[in-house]
Amino acid sequence: MKCLNKPDKLSIIPIYQQIKDNILNAVEDKKLRIGESIPSINKICGEFNLSPGTVIRAYDELREMGIISAKQGKGYFVAGTLIEKKTDFSAFRPHECF
Repeated sequence: MKCLNKPDKLSIIPIYQQIKDNILNAVEDKKLRIGESIPSINKICGEFNLSPGTVIRAYDELREMGIISAKQGKGYFVAGTLIEKKTDFSAFRPHECF
């Protein structure tokens, strides 16, 4: 598949996250463009021997981000390319002044 690498089942990164990251990277690298189709849930499940729930979770999160959309009877397509980078500030602590 043009935009997906085989998920590493031994990785500490969950499989759904690996799928999501692969698609996000393909969009960022312009390997996938707006309007292009992405593999069906069944195709990914069959090719990588995954459960549908895993792929559905990845696709649902991508839909919530506005990266993909579903067209009933047609499949999934790239809907947007604006990938918002979020910085986690929870690790930062304000400096104490004395």
